[in-house]
Amino acid sequence: MIRALFIVFLAMLVYSAIKTVLRAAARSYHEEARKEQAHGAEMVLDPQCRTYVIKDRATTRRIKGSLIYFCSEDCANKHESQSRT
Repeated sequence: MIRALFIVFLAMLVYSAIKTVLRAAARSYHEEARKEQAHGAEMVLDPQCRTYVIKDRATTRRIKGSLIYFCSEDCANKHESQSRT
């Protein structure tokens, strides 16, 4: 009886280890794919903080008829408040 319980416990331990390794490999694969996708993406300059941002991920605002790209909502809000004064 104890031998059977030990075998079941060992099987569960091996299953958990294999599952952990496969999840880590899948996570690594998806992160690498995202990095490759971002590598060839078009970059735009945030006029507020002067950093470059991937165009597809940037926050946009239409100011005086022009579409302007920002790295975050905070930069967009700061730029809008400064341009009003």
